Amino acid sequence: MKDYEQEAEDFKMKHIYPHIASTELKEGVVGLWLHSLNHRNYPDLCAAAADNNGKTSNGESVDVGNVAGEKSCSPVSFIV
Repeated sequence: MKDYEQEAEDFKMKHIYPHIASTELKEGVVGLWLHSLNHRNYPDLCAAAADNNGKTSNGESVDVGNVAGEKSCSPVSFIV
């Protein structure tokens, strides 16, 4: 594969990456997936909210608490 490394890179830049970008622009699949990431699926995001005095970087207020020894983090309001 080493012999074709530059050809492979050129192919990616010419065909693969533009296809990914145009598909995302049309369908927005990655954007939807990113929007679906939440504190229930990724509780480590709660730590970031706690570091910002209960506000996420986009201004979302969260309730960071401790329920039965587990960290909980539930959105209180959402700012788009």
